[in-house]
Amino acid sequence: MKRILLVAEDILVSNYHRVNFEAMGVSVDTARSTDAARRFARDRNPDLTIVDPIMSSFSPIQAIEMLRETLGEKEMWVISKLPGSVAKAMAKAGANRVMGKGGELEGNLFGHVAEALGLPPREHSSHDEEDDAWVHSIAEAAPEAINALRTTLHDFVKDPRNGVELYELFRQSHQISHRATMQGLQAVGRLTTSLEALIYDLYATPEQINPSIVRTVSQAIDFLALLFNEENLRNLKDPASADVFVVDDEPPARQMISAAMKLVALKITCADDAEMALSVLGDNQFDLIFLDVNMPNCSGFELCTQIRQIEEHRKTPVVFITGMNTFQNRAQGSLSGGNDFIGKPFNLLELGVKALIWIFKGQLAAE
Repeated sequence: MKRILLVAEDILVSNYHRVNFEAMGVSVDTARSTDAARRFARDRNPDLTIVDPIMSSFSPIQAIEMLRETLGEKEMWVISKLPGSVAKAMAKAGANRVMGKGGELEGNLFGHVAEALGLPPREHSSHDEEDDAWVHSIAEAAPEAINALRTTLHDFVKDPRNGVELYELFRQSHQISHRATMQGLQAVGRLTTSLEALIYDLYATPEQINPSIVRTVSQAIDFLALLFNEENLRNLKDPASADVFVVDDEPPARQMISAAMKLVALKITCADDAEMALSVLGDNQFDLIFLDVNMPNCSGFELCTQIRQIEEHRKTPVVFITGMNTFQNRAQGSLSGGNDFIGKPFNLLELGVKALIWIFKGQLAAE
């Protein structure tokens, strides 16, 4: 019988993978820390070790290096949704394959493992009682995980120079993201994965942290409490089908916003002035609108007031983009019918997270 060693700090994730691998006829050992994994590796001689390297005790690269030292030439795969540069660093540290963004393997982990070990893949229907049980478990565990995120963010805000708190925030966001994506909850997984990527980006380059980004992270964490309602986990639509409309008179800004939407797989249409915008909006339905505040001839606030007179867009979420995120601007934005602000210069990942929040809010409001 083939033997797999699963290394994951989150017991819910570990149990999910263990159950599926055992259904394929594989013997499975699980470890929740690098030290425990090294003991299992020495004692049980696994054919394949699969690692979620985001742990509280060591950095991802350190964890992989330590396991490689113990495993010798044995095969080790890493599950990661971090950028391609991190995937390359993981491979250099000793991972034979990286499963996920920027890695060698994409798609069905169980299918890849079955192929590598010479096993028939597990037969699994698109939906069954086992799926229901896992979704219930994920929803049941969510409040504790989300409260932990809130507490860590609060501690970080009190001391923004504390890299330890920022890494912990990343680790906790990774945990809840992994729970969503492991079960194929594609809609919610888009937001949790984007939030995880944003927090990692802040951890890697903390100098870009500003009040707008912190507010967006806080907003996303609070919104997760609603999304991880069991009914929403099952019924939310994949936001990739949503249409985003952007009005900004500056070509570089439109290019940046387009790049941000591409990162979260959203479709985008652009206009460079109010006249063009009203013409497009009169003929098309959109799920989210971004408006630049400072445009010649017609400000974003004035344009928003006109947009709210179009029946199809009376309730479409509108987010203002501005370099002057003042109380006066926020008040004027609200009075003109806007829903939210994001400050310039914006982080591309932040803009993607903001877009997903409001697309999901639009979905929920329409139900």
